[in-house]
Amino acid sequence: MSIEKEHSEFLREVRTIRKKDPRYAEEAFFFVYQAVSYTVERVEFDENEGRRHITGDELLEGICELGREFYGPLALDVFRNWGLQSTKDIGNVVFLQVQHNLLGASPEDSIQDFTDKFDLEQAFLEPYSENRPHNIDLEYIE
Repeated sequence: MSIEKEHSEFLREVRTIRKKDPRYAEEAFFFVYQAVSYTVERVEFDENEGRRHITGDELLEGICELGREFYGPLALDVFRNWGLQSTKDIGNVVFLQVQHNLLGASPEDSIQDFTDKFDLEQAFLEPYSENRPHNIDLEYIE
C-alpha cells in the first residue's frame, strides 16, 4: 500500500472518529500515531520477541519527548489547541484509535494506564524554565 493511500485511509478513519467524538483535533490523532512509532523505536529491543509492546507510561514519555522535539516551549499550547489537556486525554486518543483498529492494544491495556500520570504543563514547560533569564535589569538595556 502506498504512503498516500495509507495516509488517506487513516485520515478517513480519524474523520469518522471525530464525527462521533469531536473533542480532539485531527492533528492529535496523527501526532499520537506517530509517537507510537517514535516510542517503539526507543524502547529496549527484546531479542526473543523482536519489537515488544510499549506500556502507557512509555508512550506518554515518548509523546512528551516528541512534543518537545517538534514544538519546543510551545508544545503545551499546541496540545491544548488539539484538545489534549491531560494524560487522560492522550489515553482517550490512543483508545479511540484502538477501537477503530488504527492502533493495537493488549488485553491488559486500559485507559487507566493514562489517567492522572503527570501534569502536561510541568512536563512541557519545566525543561525550559532554567533557560529563562532571571532578574533582568531593564534600565541597563538601551
